[in-house]
Amino acid sequence: GLFDTDTLAPRKGYYSFLHFRELRRLGTSVKIDPQAETIYACAATDGKDGAIMLTHYEDLDEADAETVCIDIHGLHAEGGVRAEFYLNDEEKDNVLVREELLMAENAKLYLNMKLFDTYLIKLIAL
Repeated sequence: GLFDTDTLAPRKGYYSFLHFRELRRLGTSVKIDPQAETIYACAATDGKDGAIMLTHYEDLDEADAETVCIDIHGLHAEGGVRAEFYLNDEEKDNVLVREELLMAENAKLYLNMKLFDTYLIKLIAL
């Protein structure tokens, strides 16, 4: 379930819906070209800001972490783009774990993703 039945506290699955809500709010889907069979992703933009949701999933109890390269094209912001990385994993519930300032039109972001890690990367034009 999405919530604990005794306390009504959100469980891990809730945060994936929260992430997807952020994509839906942006309104326009963005083409994703996945390079790994175990990384699932979707993205959206409103023409100014954007977001990427991705997860590392295999139907296994254990699997190696994967280094993921997110190759982004078409960033257009005069003051740059702030990338905020929110992580949902075994220990963290949608916690901001990293921020970067992207100044180029194209950027590569690298993540080391453990099995079942889920990220929401918000791209905010400055």
